[in-house]
Amino acid sequence: MSNQYEPKMTMAYWATRRENGVLYLEYPIHGRRIDGLAVIDESSSEKRVETKGSPKLADLAGKRVIVLQTKRNKLGMGLAGQTIISKTLLEQEGVEVVAAVAICLEIDEKILEALKEHDCEAAVEVDPKTSK
Repeated sequence: MSNQYEPKMTMAYWATRRENGVLYLEYPIHGRRIDGLAVIDESSSEKRVETKGSPKLADLAGKRVIVLQTKRNKLGMGLAGQTIISKTLLEQEGVEVVAAVAICLEIDEKILEALKEHDCEAAVEVDPKTSK
């Protein structure tokens, strides 16, 4: 994440999801980072956010996850590409990605169409810098 506001946007979006489990911020994968990786836990009745430590990639095989990529900007090609690639890298490792979401401040309809072709979606969050 490139600024202090994007983790807040990621956590705010995670709070709106119906699934429970653990959100790992800045999840490392193949020398890169996924802004947020939520590991779903159907047996849990709570949501948690973990900022330090995360499961090894091999331990995620067979788990259900949600990929979250965030930019404090309008949906663009960079954010869309990060979302698609993050989803693909995890799936190549045997992880079940149930959702891949580009979190942004504004939707670009053309980019959204392309995201949907890759079974990804986009969501708008309020700008934590300008909202109270």
